[in-house]
Amino acid sequence: MEEKSEEKCIVIEDGEMRGLSTLPMTPIRKLLVFGALLSAVFCGSLDETIVASVATNMASEFHAVQAFSWIAISYMLCLNATEPLYGKLSDIFGRKAMMIVALVIFLAGTIGCGVATNIAMLLAFRAISGIGGSGMIGLSFIIVAEIIPICELLKKTYTFTAFMTCPVCSDLSSVEYLSWRWCFYICIPLGAISLVAVVSMLPAEPSGTAFLHKLKRVDFGGAILLVASMVCLLIPISLGGDQYAWDSPVSVTLLVLAGVGLVAFVLVEIHVAAEPIIAMRLFRNPNTVASLMTLFFLGMSFTGFLYYLPVWFIVVDNRETSTASYRLLPIFLGITIFGIVSGFLSEHVAKRLPRWLPAYTFFIHLGNLFFLAGTISLSFLHKDISSVAEIMFLIVFGIGLGLVLQMAFFSCQVAIDPKDIAVVNGLAVSFQNLGGSLGIAIMGNIQASRLRSAFTQMPEGILAPSAFEDVRHDPSLIYTGRFNDTQRSYLIDAYEDSLQLAFKVAIAFTAMCVLPAFFIKRVPISKSEEEEAGDTIEVTSQAALSPKAAV
Repeated sequence: MEEKSEEKCIVIEDGEMRGLSTLPMTPIRKLLVFGALLSAVFCGSLDETIVASVATNMASEFHAVQAFSWIAISYMLCLNATEPLYGKLSDIFGRKAMMIVALVIFLAGTIGCGVATNIAMLLAFRAISGIGGSGMIGLSFIIVAEIIPICELLKKTYTFTAFMTCPVCSDLSSVEYLSWRWCFYICIPLGAISLVAVVSMLPAEPSGTAFLHKLKRVDFGGAILLVASMVCLLIPISLGGDQYAWDSPVSVTLLVLAGVGLVAFVLVEIHVAAEPIIAMRLFRNPNTVASLMTLFFLGMSFTGFLYYLPVWFIVVDNRETSTASYRLLPIFLGITIFGIVSGFLSEHVAKRLPRWLPAYTFFIHLGNLFFLAGTISLSFLHKDISSVAEIMFLIVFGIGLGLVLQMAFFSCQVAIDPKDIAVVNGLAVSFQNLGGSLGIAIMGNIQASRLRSAFTQMPEGILAPSAFEDVRHDPSLIYTGRFNDTQRSYLIDAYEDSLQLAFKVAIAFTAMCVLPAFFIKRVPISKSEEEEAGDTIEVTSQAALSPKAAV
């Protein structure tokens, strides 16, 4: 039986689409679920970014400065390690069930962080929050792709892009007036609202099998190997060059274990697992691989800048710690506005493009030009630059991100079998997050190395080694009464030089983001489909490649 959507998007035979796409939902119900998913994405992203601004306060309160880095890393580690699992688990247990599990885990971890009485308790609950946060973000993208008609998806997904990035501008952490614990408390009502909406509004997929039967389908061996390998990989990436030298026994051992574990994971998925967590055939699809690599390199550059631009604003521009993140607002505006523009113009642009060039690929190429121009511009920042020029550089950078980010996510869904949509969405989020972790690590190591070099070249007696290490962990100390004008001038110059070098390295990341986009091709469809699809958006749906799908 064929079913045609009112939006004149696609015609699909029953059974072709999986998940929520076949379940009836009224427009109001969709809107409420959509709002709940936005809230979940915001909470997951907020927990990832805002804590960085108050990590120093947390470490100081618990007298655990040595654990400073782990406050952020514990969340990111578990978020990145478990992200690929949720897609397959939601195929087995259902989108609604896994989203509820993710929200409950996240809320439990967030509450635990808010009431933590020591550093061990804080780190443990940060890890729990990361496990929940990965599901909240990844499953939100999966669910929205199934409940929103494909012809409207590009017009809606920009809001997810915005809500993933806007927490970097939400640094309301005026810790002079509020405790750091509010960073966690604010997520509790938002997460609770999302949980109530998902439970009451999101339909549950019909299930004809018992829980124990579903449990037997889970690839536990692959899951353990994947999570263990990701942990072994992410620890040296996050801490290498800082707490551990890159050639230290700890770093080398963990990297070797990560490599061995990933090879074992691939072998298990190919030869052992009945239902692999990640089907290796996905990596034979050039569109999927090219989109994932675009997101990976975008994450390296984008996340690196989001992490180190506030340091520039604090040290070089002499901005308050509590307001530094607001300086990223031009990036956020560029992402939001041009995400909207690209989504709404896709259909019109598609009509004027050659048949071989889909609209989403066109916008990725256009966005990469802005992204590269913005990255190059930001690498020329200096302490005497005008605020207008600085804002313009940030806007150009944001425009590029707005055009590339959602289109790259969208292109991942184009040339895949409907049954793989959940796994591919999880992979897309994982690749961007993994790229972000690697970008922060590389830029951080280069910046720290250059900073140490500048310290060794300072005149003898200008700065004590202990004072230098304190400033390296908390740059805002530069503008306290601890340093005189001469010391402050040396420190500002050292930071300016080291950050400029880190920003120049990011140009290479952005350049690598440009290359994979040339391998993203138009989805091949039948001649009859092409005649009708040529006047609309170039993408049909997650079921575009199904032989029974028609426009």
